[in-house]
Amino acid sequence: MPSPGRVIPILALLALVGLLAACSLHPGRGVKSCRYWFQALSFTGLDSQATHWKLNVAVVNPNSREVSLTRMHYALMYQADTLLTGWNPEKRVLAPGDSQLIETTIDLPNALWKRLPGDIWSQTDAKFLVVADAYVTTWVGDILVPHAIKETVHINMTEQVARYRDMVMKRFFGWPGQHLSDGGIAAPDSSAPRDVSPPPGGTPPNGHF
Repeated sequence: MPSPGRVIPILALLALVGLLAACSLHPGRGVKSCRYWFQALSFTGLDSQATHWKLNVAVVNPNSREVSLTRMHYALMYQADTLLTGWNPEKRVLAPGDSQLIETTIDLPNALWKRLPGDIWSQTDAKFLVVADAYVTTWVGDILVPHAIKETVHINMTEQVARYRDMVMKRFFGWPGQHLSDGGIAAPDSSAPRDVSPPPGGTPPNGHF
Protein backbone atom coordinates (compact mmCIF):
# COMPACT_ATOMS: atom_id res chain seq x y z
CA MET A 1 0.00 0.00 0.00
CA PRO A 2 1.38 3.45 -0.86
CA SER A 3 1.77 5.87 2.03
CA PRO A 4 -0.89 8.63 2.33
CA GLY A 5 1.68 11.21 1.28
CA ARG A 6 2.19 9.45 -2.05
CA VAL A 7 -1.49 8.95 -2.92
CA ILE A 8 -1.99 12.40 -4.45
CA PRO A 9 1.20 12.33 -6.59
CA ILE A 10 0.29 8.84 -7.86
CA LEU A 11 -3.26 9.93 -8.72
CA ALA A 12 -1.89 13.01 -10.48
CA LEU A 13 0.50 10.84 -12.47
CA LEU A 14 -2.29 8.47 -13.48
CA ALA A 15 -4.45 11.43 -14.57
CA LEU A 16 -1.58 12.79 -16.66
CA VAL A 17 -1.00 9.41 -18.31
CA GLY A 18 -4.71 9.18 -19.09
CA LEU A 19 -4.71 12.65 -20.64
CA LEU A 20 -1.69 11.88 -22.80
CA ALA A 21 -3.27 8.62 -23.94
CA ALA A 22 -6.46 10.42 -24.89
CA CYS A 23 -4.51 12.97 -26.91
CA SER A 24 -2.14 10.50 -28.56
CA LEU A 25 -2.45 9.55 -32.19
CA HIS A 26 -3.61 6.03 -32.98
CA PRO A 27 -0.90 4.57 -35.24
CA GLY A 28 -3.28 1.99 -36.65
CA ARG A 29 -5.64 4.66 -37.95
CA GLY A 30 -3.11 6.18 -40.35
CA VAL A 31 -3.17 9.69 -38.86
CA LYS A 32 -0.03 11.61 -39.79
CA SER A 33 1.38 14.51 -37.79
CA CYS A 34 0.40 17.94 -39.01
CA ARG A 35 3.34 20.32 -39.28
CA TYR A 36 3.45 23.73 -37.64
CA TRP A 37 5.96 26.50 -38.27
CA PHE A 38 6.34 29.88 -36.68
CA GLN A 39 6.63 32.43 -39.50
CA ALA A 40 7.00 35.94 -38.05
CA LEU A 41 5.98 38.38 -35.33
CA SER A 42 5.30 41.83 -36.79
CA PHE A 43 4.69 45.22 -35.15
CA THR A 44 1.62 46.78 -36.76
CA GLY A 45 0.71 49.85 -34.70
CA LEU A 46 -0.18 51.39 -31.36
CA ASP A 47 -2.75 53.44 -29.52
CA SER A 48 -3.06 54.90 -26.02
CA GLN A 49 -3.81 51.49 -24.52
CA ALA A 50 -1.64 48.94 -26.31
CA THR A 51 0.83 48.07 -29.02
CA HIS A 52 -0.46 45.76 -31.72
CA TRP A 53 1.36 42.82 -33.24
CA LYS A 54 0.66 40.16 -35.83
CA LEU A 55 1.68 36.54 -35.28
CA ASN A 56 1.85 34.28 -38.35
CA VAL A 57 1.94 30.49 -38.09
CA ALA A 58 1.94 28.00 -40.98
CA VAL A 59 0.24 24.62 -40.75
CA VAL A 60 0.39 21.76 -43.23
CA ASN A 61 -1.92 18.73 -43.37
CA PRO A 62 -0.01 15.76 -44.84
CA ASN A 63 -2.97 13.40 -44.50
CA SER A 64 -5.10 12.01 -47.30
CA ARG A 65 -8.20 13.10 -45.37
CA GLU A 66 -9.51 16.46 -44.18
CA VAL A 67 -8.71 17.83 -40.71
CA SER A 68 -9.88 20.98 -38.93
CA LEU A 69 -7.82 23.31 -36.79
CA THR A 70 -10.56 24.56 -34.47
CA ARG A 71 -8.56 27.05 -32.38
CA MET A 72 -5.16 27.83 -30.90
CA HIS A 73 -4.12 29.00 -27.46
CA TYR A 74 -0.94 31.07 -27.39
CA ALA A 75 1.39 32.58 -24.82
CA LEU A 76 4.17 35.17 -25.11
CA MET A 77 6.93 34.80 -22.52
CA TYR A 78 10.07 36.62 -21.50
CA GLN A 79 12.39 34.39 -19.49
CA ALA A 80 10.12 32.86 -16.82
CA ASP A 81 7.46 35.58 -17.04
CA THR A 82 4.32 34.91 -19.08
CA LEU A 83 3.55 38.35 -20.47
CA LEU A 84 0.31 37.51 -22.24
CA THR A 85 -1.94 34.60 -23.12
CA GLY A 86 -4.86 34.51 -25.53
CA TRP A 87 -6.90 32.55 -28.04
CA ASN A 88 -7.23 32.50 -31.79
CA PRO A 89 -10.78 31.16 -32.18
CA GLU A 90 -10.67 31.07 -35.97
CA LYS A 91 -11.50 27.65 -37.43
CA ARG A 92 -9.55 26.45 -40.46
CA VAL A 93 -10.43 23.40 -42.53
CA LEU A 94 -7.38 21.81 -44.10
CA ALA A 95 -8.02 19.68 -47.16
CA PRO A 96 -5.77 16.67 -47.84
CA GLY A 97 -2.24 17.96 -48.46
CA ASP A 98 -3.37 21.56 -47.85
CA SER A 99 -1.20 24.27 -46.27
CA GLN A 100 -2.45 27.53 -44.80
CA LEU A 101 -1.12 30.57 -42.99
CA ILE A 102 -2.81 31.37 -39.68
CA GLU A 103 -2.71 35.00 -38.59
CA THR A 104 -3.33 36.08 -34.99
CA THR A 105 -3.55 39.63 -33.66
CA ILE A 106 -1.78 40.17 -30.35
CA ASP A 107 -2.53 43.32 -28.35
CA LEU A 108 0.08 44.03 -25.69
CA PRO A 109 -1.12 46.52 -23.03
CA ASN A 110 1.32 49.38 -22.61
CA ALA A 111 1.53 48.71 -18.87
CA LEU A 112 2.91 45.27 -19.63
CA TRP A 113 6.24 46.67 -20.82
CA LYS A 114 6.95 47.93 -17.29
CA ARG A 115 7.48 44.31 -16.24
CA LEU A 116 10.52 44.02 -18.50
CA PRO A 117 14.01 44.89 -17.24
CA GLY A 118 15.09 48.46 -17.93
CA ASP A 119 18.10 47.49 -20.03
CA ILE A 120 16.03 45.49 -22.50
CA TRP A 121 15.32 48.61 -24.58
CA SER A 122 18.97 48.85 -25.58
CA GLN A 123 19.22 45.21 -26.64
CA THR A 124 19.51 44.32 -30.32
CA ASP A 125 18.73 40.65 -29.71
CA ALA A 126 16.13 40.31 -26.96
CA LYS A 127 14.73 36.78 -26.80
CA PHE A 128 11.04 36.09 -26.29
CA LEU A 129 9.30 32.72 -26.35
CA VAL A 130 6.11 32.05 -28.33
CA VAL A 131 4.20 28.92 -27.32
CA ALA A 132 0.94 27.77 -28.90
CA ASP A 133 -1.30 24.75 -28.27
CA ALA A 134 -3.47 23.56 -31.15
CA TYR A 135 -6.91 21.96 -31.02
CA VAL A 136 -7.53 19.70 -34.02
CA THR A 137 -10.52 17.64 -35.15
CA THR A 138 -9.75 14.54 -37.22
CA TRP A 139 -11.65 11.50 -38.42
CA VAL A 140 -10.53 9.70 -35.23
CA GLY A 141 -11.76 12.46 -32.91
CA ASP A 142 -10.55 15.65 -31.25
CA ILE A 143 -6.86 16.01 -30.46
CA LEU A 144 -5.07 18.51 -28.25
CA VAL A 145 -1.55 19.33 -29.46
CA PRO A 146 0.48 20.86 -26.62
CA HIS A 147 3.33 23.11 -27.78
CA ALA A 148 2.50 22.76 -31.47
CA ILE A 149 4.57 25.95 -31.72
CA LYS A 150 7.46 26.62 -29.36
CA GLU A 151 9.84 29.15 -30.84
CA THR A 152 12.35 31.67 -29.53
CA VAL A 153 11.73 35.01 -31.21
CA HIS A 154 14.67 37.40 -31.59
CA ILE A 155 13.65 41.07 -31.38
CA ASN A 156 15.83 44.11 -32.03
CA MET A 157 14.41 46.28 -29.24
CA THR A 158 16.33 49.41 -30.26
CA GLU A 159 14.70 49.20 -33.68
CA GLN A 160 11.25 48.74 -32.16
CA VAL A 161 11.76 51.75 -29.85
CA ALA A 162 12.70 53.87 -32.88
CA ARG A 163 9.57 52.71 -34.71
CA TYR A 164 7.44 53.40 -31.66
CA ARG A 165 8.78 56.96 -31.31
CA ASP A 166 8.39 57.59 -35.03
CA MET A 167 4.77 56.51 -34.97
CA VAL A 168 4.03 58.59 -31.87
CA MET A 169 5.53 61.67 -33.54
CA LYS A 170 3.55 61.12 -36.73
CA ARG A 171 0.33 60.70 -34.81
CA PHE A 172 0.98 63.65 -32.49
CA PHE A 173 2.09 66.12 -35.15
CA GLY A 174 0.14 64.63 -38.05
CA TRP A 175 3.24 64.16 -40.18
CA PRO A 176 2.59 62.28 -43.41
CA GLY A 177 4.49 59.10 -43.90
CA GLN A 178 4.24 55.47 -44.70
CA HIS A 179 2.55 53.30 -42.12
CA LEU A 180 4.77 50.83 -40.35
CA SER A 181 2.49 47.89 -40.92
CA ASP A 182 4.88 46.52 -43.51
CA GLY A 183 7.66 46.29 -40.93
CA GLY A 184 8.21 43.16 -38.96
CA ILE A 185 10.49 40.89 -37.08
CA ALA A 186 12.12 38.11 -39.00
CA ALA A 187 11.50 34.54 -37.99
CA PRO A 188 14.21 33.00 -35.81
CA ASP A 189 17.08 31.02 -37.24
CA SER A 190 15.77 27.50 -37.64
CA SER A 191 16.15 24.46 -39.81
CA ALA A 192 12.38 24.53 -40.40
CA PRO A 193 11.33 25.92 -43.81
CA ARG A 194 10.20 29.52 -43.91
CA ASP A 195 7.61 28.89 -46.64
CA VAL A 196 4.14 27.63 -45.85
CA SER A 197 4.67 24.43 -47.83
CA PRO A 198 7.66 22.29 -46.87
CA PRO A 199 10.00 20.95 -49.54
CA PRO A 200 9.41 17.38 -50.74
CA GLY A 201 10.61 14.93 -48.15
CA GLY A 202 10.87 17.62 -45.48
CA THR A 203 10.84 16.49 -41.88
CA PRO A 204 8.46 18.25 -39.48
CA PRO A 205 10.27 20.17 -36.74
CA ASN A 206 8.27 18.43 -34.05
CA GLY A 207 6.36 15.23 -33.54
CA HIS A 208 3.02 16.84 -32.78
CA PHE A 209 -0.16 16.61 -34.78
